[in-house]
Amino acid sequence: RLGDTAAEAKAHSIQAWMLTEIGRAEEGIDEAILALRLAESAGNDEVLCLAANVVGIMLWLCRQPDRAIEFCTRAVAMARRIGDPVVLGWCLINLGGSNAELAYAARDRGDADTFRRAMDRAIAATEESESLAAASGDPWGRRICLGNLAEYRVACEEYAAAKELLDRYVAVVGGNYKRSQEHYYYTLGQTLMHLGRFGEARDALLRTLEIAEETGSVHAV
Repeated sequence: RLGDTAAEAKAHSIQAWMLTEIGRAEEGIDEAILALRLAESAGNDEVLCLAANVVGIMLWLCRQPDRAIEFCTRAVAMARRIGDPVVLGWCLINLGGSNAELAYAARDRGDADTFRRAMDRAIAATEESESLAAASGDPWGRRICLGNLAEYRVACEEYAAAKELLDRYVAVVGGNYKRSQEHYYYTLGQTLMHLGRFGEARDALLRTLEIAEETGSVHAV
C-alpha cells in the first residue's frame, strides 16, 4: 500500500524462508521468486542480496544444486560489496550447503571426483563463514557453520575431525536454537557410531528425535 518495493521484497523473502521452515517449500519457491522480481526493480542492494540468497536456499532444498549455487554465488558477491560480515557469513553458509548438495548427488551416482571437488568448495565456504561469525560475535551463525562442517567431515569419512568440530560447537556461548541442536545431535550420533561409541550414539540420536517431535521437524523424524 505504501509503495515501498524494497520492503515488500524483503517481506516476501522472509515469508519464503518461513514457509520452507514449516515444510511448505513449493509455496516458498513462489514467494522467493516474487521477492527476487520485486528486489531487482527496487534498487536496494541489501534487499536484492537477501532475495538472491533466499532463492538459492529454496533451490538447494528442492535438490537443484547447480541452480542453487548460481544464486548463492550471486548473493555472496553482492554481500562482499555491501561489506556486512554477518550477511556475508549467512550467504556463505548457503553457498556451502548448495555445494554439499551437489557433492551428495555426485556420491549417489558414484562420481568420486566431483564429490570431492564439490565438498572441498562446501568446506571452504563454510570455514570462511565460521571465521566471520567468530570475528563478528555471531554465535547463531557460528553454531550452524560448525554443525555443517562436522556433517561434511562425516561425509568425507573424517570422523575424528567431525568430533573436534562438534566439541567446538558445544563451547560456543549463545545462539543455541532448536534447529541447530537437532542437527548437532544427529551429526554427533553419526560421528560416535563410526567411532565405535554406540551407546553414546544411540543417546544422541534419541535426543534428535525428541527435539524433532518438539519442533515438528518432519525432515528429522
